This record gives sequence, C-alpha cells and structure tokens, in this order.
Amino acid sequence: FFFRLLWYWLRRFQLTSAAMGVHTVDGLWVMMSAVFVAVVVLFFFAIKRDWFCWEWVTRHELSGSVFESGKANFALLVTRVFSFLFTFCVLISILALATEGQSFQFYTVWNFTLLIVYFFCVTIQSVMGLVRGWRLSTIPNPHFFDKFTVVLYHITLTMVFLVDIVLWTILYPTAKSQHNKHPGDSDYDCCEQFTNFFSVAVHGLNFFLMMGELIQNRIRFSAANILWLLVWMCIYAVFQWFYKLSPSGEWVYFFMDTTVDVAPGWYAGMFALHIIFFFIAYGLNKIKEKKANLHGDDNAERQYLVNHNYPTTSEVFSSALAKNSSMA
Repeated sequence: FFFRLLWYWLRRFQLTSAAMGVHTVDGLWVMMSAVFVAVVVLFFFAIKRDWFCWEWVTRHELSGSVFESGKANFALLVTRVFSFLFTFCVLISILALATEGQSFQFYTVWNFTLLIVYFFCVTIQSVMGLVRGWRLSTIPNPHFFDKFTVVLYHITLTMVFLVDIVLWTILYPTAKSQHNKHPGDSDYDCCEQFTNFFSVAVHGLNFFLMMGELIQNRIRFSAANILWLLVWMCIYAVFQWFYKLSPSGEWVYFFMDTTVDVAPGWYAGMFALHIIFFFIAYGLNKIKEKKANLHGDDNAERQYLVNHNYPTTSEVFSSALAKNSSMA
C-alpha cells in the first residue's frame, strides 16, 4: 500500500509539472522512487539495529578536543566561535546583496547555512563543557540536540568537499568554456561570480574552517549516517522541482534539468558523488580517530558500571538465561 501510494503521488506530480510545461524523463521517476524506498528501508534497519552508534555520543566527544587538555578544549571553543561568527557574517552579507529570495535557490547557500547551524550547535556544546570546568562525562547519554549535532557533522564535512570540488572542477570550467565560445558575454557570468570574495568564502574558506574542526574535535563517524546525507540531497532536489514550477523558476544547475534524456544519469551521478565524498570524509575522520586513539573510550560505559558495582549488559543477560533455565 505504501509503495502504491508513493507511486501515485509521484505520477501526480509528474502530470502536474507536465501540464505546466515541465516534462520529466520517466526513468528519473523510477530511479527516484527506488532510492526513496531504499532509504526508508535502510532507516528502518538502522533504527532497529542501532547502526547510528549513539552510544558513542558523550559530553567528552562533543565538547572535548583530541589533544586532551583544558587549553586544547578552550582552543576548540575559540575556533568554533570564530567559525560561527565568520560564516554567519558572510551569509548575512550574501543575503543583503542578493535579489530577494534568490540566494536560497543555490545548493551552495543551503549547505553554507547548514554549516552555520553546525558551528552554532558545536559552539553551544563547547560552552556547556566550559561551564562544567571541562569535567566531561564519557558515559553515553545523548539527547536530541546531541544527536542532531552529530548528524550535522556528518553532512557538513561531506558537503564541504563536494560543493568546493564540484564548483572548481565542473561549474567554473563549464562557465569559462561557454564564455570562450561567446566572448561578448559579461565577464561576471564567466569568472567574477565564482572568484569574488563571497564565492571564495563559501567555496574555499569553508573548507579550511571545517578542516580546523575535523582536526580538533573528538566526534566519530558512523557509516549509517550517510542516510541523513541522502535525505538532505533529496530535500534539495524536491525543492528545485517545485522552484522550477514557480512563474520565474529556472534550473539553477544544468545537471538537475529533468527534461533531458540524460537526466537519470545526471541524478545517479549526483547520488554517487554524495556517497563518494561521504566516504572520503569518513576515511579522514577514521584516520583521526586512529591517531587520537578515540576508540579507547568504547569501553567507558562498561568500566563505569564495573567500578560502581552495577551489572553489565552481558551479566544481566546471563542472569536472565540462568533464571529461565531454573524455572524450566
């Protein structure tokens, strides 16, 4: 029933968009439906089997530095405050200079805004550590805000790589090539829109800010969080489709045009890029985890329970089995 309902609404959207002059390749709907179903099924298993590894999320992980000292923790706090203030000021300037409402049609601005939200969240996490005098618990007790912060870290670290590399290796060379074919076009369309300060800030300086965060923090990567990244991409894709249906809507990126025959290939390529860059970020974070020996904290909860004479999970399970056996 769920799949039939999904297909019904996708077809309704396709017919509506076609009636408004926006035709969509049928293969694209099949592919997007398959991706949606796969993500929903994987989310079910991830929640059921605890693939998100929330047991890693502790106050020590969110507020502390890999360099394990009060000064290092404070340096991380300063870095986060600076990153938040800098990115926030850049976004405000972009919105002030842009035509009303047009900035948020770009995936770059979406991801830069998410980066600001992330730096705000980790700044709050570091401030909470400072208030506690850097006495940071290693016992897992994650709340919604803690989980939200970890999910943002996975998405923003990935998107910094993807956005920057796609712009400088695909979009900028394409615009420059088009300019060479039409020398009479404005230089702004070719180069200045990519090389001005604000573009460099959101497509270059963001990388260095996030690398500073990666090097210093203790947050670990879980492969299952790639599902949140795919959801983020799908949300933007749906937004683009609705934006195109608006009276003044145009395709912001040529590879999101659903009317061309190669649209399924472009969308499959975008999914592939998100996955590739996620695992690049995953690999870099795992290198940091290994160098900083972050996995040494995995048994922190067990050690705490043992030290306080509480039974561990295995002991509770063994006791329950023994009780059932005796009753039998």
